[in-house]
Amino acid sequence: MTAPHAPPVISVVVPCFNTAPYLPATLKSVEEQTFQDFEVLLVDDGSSDGTLAVLHAWAATDSRFKVIALGRNQGIVAARNAALAVASGEYVALLDSDDVWPPGALAQRLAVARRYPSADVIATDFAWFEEELPATPVGRVGLGPGGARLFAHSFATGEPVLFTEPFEAFASVQFAWVAATLVRRAAMTAIGNFEPTAKIAEDTLLWIRLAQRGAFVFLPQITAYYRQRTGSISANLKGPDAFAYLTVLDWVKDRPEFAAHRAVIQRIRAQCHHIGATYYRRLGETAAAVKHALSAVQAQPWGWVYWRGLAAASSDWLRKKVSPPTL
Repeated sequence: MTAPHAPPVISVVVPCFNTAPYLPATLKSVEEQTFQDFEVLLVDDGSSDGTLAVLHAWAATDSRFKVIALGRNQGIVAARNAALAVASGEYVALLDSDDVWPPGALAQRLAVARRYPSADVIATDFAWFEEELPATPVGRVGLGPGGARLFAHSFATGEPVLFTEPFEAFASVQFAWVAATLVRRAAMTAIGNFEPTAKIAEDTLLWIRLAQRGAFVFLPQITAYYRQRTGSISANLKGPDAFAYLTVLDWVKDRPEFAAHRAVIQRIRAQCHHIGATYYRRLGETAAAVKHALSAVQAQPWGWVYWRGLAAASSDWLRKKVSPPTL
């Protein structure tokens, strides 16, 4: 009688849609990991460019690579959830089909996970590149002034930082990105994996939901490279990132499990609407600017900067309303 195989430590989830030219580099970066106890769940989301053939060819050479074909395009949330439904690893590592990992990515993240067994999410730093990965990796993405303050000691020492109650820290500084994380699969299962109704910022919504549930660790080491390419979802988003983040905050703000975090949610919603008002004022779209400025005031009625923003947006709107017609 043959003994059953032990499940892998890590399930790697790779959703794919019309990315055949990029897949060899992506899958090679997984295959060349120094940590090798993994399965790779390759989900073809109804591609029409030969992606499925590439996946089958790769799976034929390595039994750890398994293909799931959805048949028709259902979107990245459905593709990821299809893989997560059959994942068997203790941890999940998410990787988009055009991004790449350095060889020690999984080993570094897993070492941190073992060091902090209470953490549901290990998040790490990452960098970006355009189209082709250069011989010399490009600089890290950066987490803005808030991130620089939050992780100043961690970046100075190279040591991970543990957040036992990570909601406010993550909501203020979004320091997790799909290809640079390791997530306890039990935590993903507990929240139902990716929210099926999410159309944009589905990854941010996932992290917010996980941050409400359990501990996060941030490792100040680059363990992933994000490919910026023409035609990608992120490249096609219009307006500031705050607009996508508002969809996440609006999803969570009235849910009972987030009741303890409503003050934080309202503070950040006000900030996002203030950014939206400023953006539309610069475009000269005064009605949209007033709408966002008013929403900022409603979220934080004691914030004088939001009242000042509303006054400025309203002044622009009135000036445009009463300006004489162009002859």
